[in-house]
Amino acid sequence: MLVYIPTFIISFICTWYATNFKEKYQISKKKFDLAMFFILVALIFIILSFVSGTRYGIGQDYFYTDNRVLNLLKEGYDIKFNEKIVTLIAKLIVVELKLPNYIYFIFFSIITNLSYIIAIFINKKNQYFIQMFIYLFYYIYFNSFNQTRSSAAIALGILGFSIIFNYRNNVAILFGYNFALIGALIHYSEIINVLIITLFILIRHFSNKIKNDVIFIIGLIIVALTPIIFVILKFTINYIPILKNYAYYFNPNYDSSGTPLIKFLTSLFSFIIPIITLIFYLLNFTKTEDYFLKFIGVILIINMIFLTIGLLTNSLLLSDRLKSTLYAFELFIIPYVYSKLPHNNQKYIYIYLIGVIMVVITLSSLVPSITYPYRSIFFKDIYIY
Repeated sequence: MLVYIPTFIISFICTWYATNFKEKYQISKKKFDLAMFFILVALIFIILSFVSGTRYGIGQDYFYTDNRVLNLLKEGYDIKFNEKIVTLIAKLIVVELKLPNYIYFIFFSIITNLSYIIAIFINKKNQYFIQMFIYLFYYIYFNSFNQTRSSAAIALGILGFSIIFNYRNNVAILFGYNFALIGALIHYSEIINVLIITLFILIRHFSNKIKNDVIFIIGLIIVALTPIIFVILKFTINYIPILKNYAYYFNPNYDSSGTPLIKFLTSLFSFIIPIITLIFYLLNFTKTEDYFLKFIGVILIINMIFLTIGLLTNSLLLSDRLKSTLYAFELFIIPYVYSKLPHNNQKYIYIYLIGVIMVVITLSSLVPSITYPYRSIFFKDIYIY
């Protein structure tokens, strides 16, 4: 905690002042205010990237997957990551340039944090503080310690989405798709970000022709049919080339993270934020004409489908993977829902519940051997509690 607490405090202070300087610039147009905004944002990026990038032995994949493959590549073995572009990057770093393994982790840490920081601070609604809170406390930042490659892929997808969300023009769409596609090349499972961006563009373009209550009726039908879809997928996944590498996620015995009841409750809890948002959504926005609220409704339905699949498999591994493909979109969903809630009492209850649960999620993630205690490449033998 001696590393994480100061990191979080400094990040929040910088975010607070960055917001103030941005608001001042929007009124005064003084270059000093804009320069201070960029300096503070850069400081946040440097601090977060330094802590995550220079970690040592922290994260489930650090030694078991990434570091092991890097060592085998250096020894001349013909071993590969699932994604060709990651293999090329790894070979460039440890074989061609003969750099130490930690450069690989620093590289992906820079991609992840830079993508998220840009995605947050190009938001025209200046909701930086609440977005930074979500980034740090909704296991988005800490997940990059555990899932190095997939976190970078998700981050690039989120950056692409943020560009398209904030800038409504063809150039933004082109850049947004390119970032999401690069992310999908880093981790194939994140092709879902490309699909979500496409879905968002379609809803924004055809919003006037889409009734929100119709979306929810169709969504509920799909959720009801999910068990059938799951059974079909379970028995055909080994025959689908792009999906067969992930067939083990459907095996409830693959992970040994407790009894079936514990797995069930943990899977349910992992989706508690979308469930709370869904409750407030159903109370207020089922007949909305706001295109982004319609999009949020679709994302909430997808969350419920993923939750159903996770509960059916009773696999924490699958629940975690399904959750991680969508949880980063909460950077946009939670602030927007909060801003649109019609009554202050609802706003207070909603943000209080979300905040408390996120803190609980973060504290529960700080378990020995995963993200806590902290170790650095500079002091490998020192455990910082």
